[in-house]
Amino acid sequence: MKRLIFLVFALSLFASGCGIFVKKPPQLSPEELSVLGENHVTSGIEFFDSGNFSAAINEWESALKYIPGDAEVYNFMGIAYHRLGKLDSSIYAYERATELDPEYFQAVNNTGYIYFLKGDYNNALRYFQLALKIEPEYEQAKINRVKCIEIMEGKIPIAAFELFEEAESLDSLRLKINNYREALRLDSNYVDSWNNLGVAYHYFGYIDSATYCLNKALSINPEHPQVNNNVAFLLDATGKYEAAVYYYQKAIKYKPNYTIAMENLGDTYTRLKDFKSAEAIWEAALRIDPNNLAIQQKIDNLETVRSEGGG
Repeated sequence: MKRLIFLVFALSLFASGCGIFVKKPPQLSPEELSVLGENHVTSGIEFFDSGNFSAAINEWESALKYIPGDAEVYNFMGIAYHRLGKLDSSIYAYERATELDPEYFQAVNNTGYIYFLKGDYNNALRYFQLALKIEPEYEQAKINRVKCIEIMEGKIPIAAFELFEEAESLDSLRLKINNYREALRLDSNYVDSWNNLGVAYHYFGYIDSATYCLNKALSINPEHPQVNNNVAFLLDATGKYEAAVYYYQKAIKYKPNYTIAMENLGDTYTRLKDFKSAEAIWEAALRIDPNNLAIQQKIDNLETVRSEGGG
């Protein structure tokens, strides 16, 4: 990311009898300024990860004194302000990020999301569309655009959406389940709520309920990539490997860059001892996400798995 550095140093002169010059502080090089800024960025991330969003913002404000042109830091601040419920400050931070880097499609999408939360759907949709104009394959903006249009057209009751969004921020599985169920009471065709309710039931250990919810989601939208992946995951977990392969392949068909489903499919292939297919799908996933260390590790270990599995 391009960094713009602006420095202003002032020389103080004191008159006391004969003139006395105060020594200027040493001028830091751009590299030294960058290091100081990055130290504050790292501290801010640590505070953010621990849930101390105010402290994170303070650290990032300090970072900007050294690296004032860093759009990513403003984007971080926008996320933290959002977590604190300071939506107007969040919008300001995101807009500063996009002023500094007009191609920063993630910050553009984030701006739209805050407008969406404020109920300004026209502005939200404008930003989602702008993010997609910059990066047509940005999955999150695609999802947000569809949800925004559905809300605007009355296809999803806003109360159901708000319950769904609230559930995403809850730590308790029981509370998540309650929210998803209440959202479905308001809109029984809310696919994402059926999907997430199924996932929550799975983690809670209610496999039959999880299966019911995911199958319900699939009946409403058979082409939903995440639902197909999750149906496959449950099938795999119960030893129904051939059926799992079918649904993983469907997930990838409807979302060709779905590396999570590709990784899962490779795992299922190894359980079927189809190591050639496992290697092929993992290599395809790595071409999409070359930095995916987990998949690379699986490819590296495949020879060992093959020898242990007798393949």
